[in-house]
Amino acid sequence: MDVGDVSIAAQASPRRSVRFGALAVVALAAFSGGCGDSPPDGTEPLEGADLVAGTSLFRHGLLAVPRGGGLAELRAIEDPLRVRWRGERELPASVEAHAIGRSVVLRTEGGEISLYEPATETLRTLDTVSAAARWIASGDGGAFVAPERALVIRAGASRVVTTDGRFVWVAPASSDRVVALVETGSGHRLDVWEEPETPATSAPVDSPGPVVLTGAGGEVLLPEGDDGRLVERSLPDLAATERLTLDRRPSLLATSPSEHRLFAAMGGDARLITIDRYAWERLERSRTEGSVRDIRPSVTGDLLLYADETGVWTLDPEESSRTEIESEWRGDLPVALPGGRVLGIRAGETRLFEADGEPGDVVPDVADAWWLPIRWRPRAIEVLVRAADTVARDSAAGEVGERPAVFQEVGLTTMGQVSGRAVAAAPPERPGATWEDASREGDTDAGERVPNGFYAVATSSRQLPSLRDLQRSLESAGYPTQVLPRVDEANETWYRLLVGPYDSRDRAEAAATQLRRERGISAWIQEVLSGVAAPGGR
Repeated sequence: MDVGDVSIAAQASPRRSVRFGALAVVALAAFSGGCGDSPPDGTEPLEGADLVAGTSLFRHGLLAVPRGGGLAELRAIEDPLRVRWRGERELPASVEAHAIGRSVVLRTEGGEISLYEPATETLRTLDTVSAAARWIASGDGGAFVAPERALVIRAGASRVVTTDGRFVWVAPASSDRVVALVETGSGHRLDVWEEPETPATSAPVDSPGPVVLTGAGGEVLLPEGDDGRLVERSLPDLAATERLTLDRRPSLLATSPSEHRLFAAMGGDARLITIDRYAWERLERSRTEGSVRDIRPSVTGDLLLYADETGVWTLDPEESSRTEIESEWRGDLPVALPGGRVLGIRAGETRLFEADGEPGDVVPDVADAWWLPIRWRPRAIEVLVRAADTVARDSAAGEVGERPAVFQEVGLTTMGQVSGRAVAAAPPERPGATWEDASREGDTDAGERVPNGFYAVATSSRQLPSLRDLQRSLESAGYPTQVLPRVDEANETWYRLLVGPYDSRDRAEAAATQLRRERGISAWIQEVLSGVAAPGGR
């Protein structure tokens, strides 16, 4: 294959630059050869920009971050024994590590908070927090919360909020808001910040918590009163809607990644309740061996991990069946894997546990690491390839085929996909962007092309930042997404949030049905050809 003009549209280290010629060949071969299969795993792990996952779209991975400092590794979430990528940047020793979307938050012993972006191998310091600050995860972000100060972090941005009371719970919400439950001398209240330093909205609530974000960050849910009423309050106005009454106040609340399921643990009572968050009805009441002290839904949403007074357990919410796992419980482990397996830690060894709870293989060499499920389809490098008039792809079986080639734009990723058809949706988030920068993202933050195929259109909006909130929520639930800009008859720019691509209309319609069932989203079907949607409509 003759590849002509290759130019790199992003900065990279000299060590990585020498690899781009081969990468361009791989990318262009994938373009000419159709879908194909992922390249087989070699005996050595792929490093840096060499990691190209063929034309398969892997949505999540497990990032192993050495607790004592060193190089991060990305492991296959379906098989943590397989290394997909190894970083080149030396990370500092950390006493905490937390995943938020495609990034990792690190806390050093001195309280310094940094944000690590594996795709670009960037590490930037955000702030310093006190020893009293505790991490509260929520949606695609979280906060280090001290009594009167909270450092709130979401992808690409952070900010500090303060209170005249005592913070009980703080979280980043949609549209770049921050919401908090505050304890005061006269009771509890919910505060909502927009951009100003002081809350834009406040409302008294009869509740010390627990609190969870719902509705893609558009509402908060908490028990109010002493009778177990679950009340959902909209943001930013905090208007209350009573959703369901339990027989007592829950001590813990958690949602599945899709937010379709709500899990409630009853304080002092050995049971877990599974709730359909859209129909607002109780689905299951599962007995536990003791009072539940922590809940951790799986990335795929089909398994629940919890710790009670007797040990660590997995629970299938559909079957109400539980299995004991002989693992310690800490901030990152155990973590549920696809297929019912669990990655846990016992006696200082990180090991796999089978679906029936039996201990399996020990993961070698990385016992002293944080294990973090992250999304890993960021675009790190973009390469322009001018192809020859005809492109052929060869394989071990011989020539696959030929097709005319034109000037193609091929997106290469260090963690994810080389598109097999068209390319380049929105560019990556800018390193160092502030909270205000993120809220002012404009029309130029969306690309002009998306991969060909059939899509379920989740929404259409002229406001790109609010559409990004829904995109992050859908991606955290495992949906593949793209953003497609369109100019209407009035020369106004609209943005479509596409779920896909799928290789047939039937598969896109199945995704639309799932969106309607799990998220309450009425999606319609659209086909994209040559990277551009057919004209018509918004």
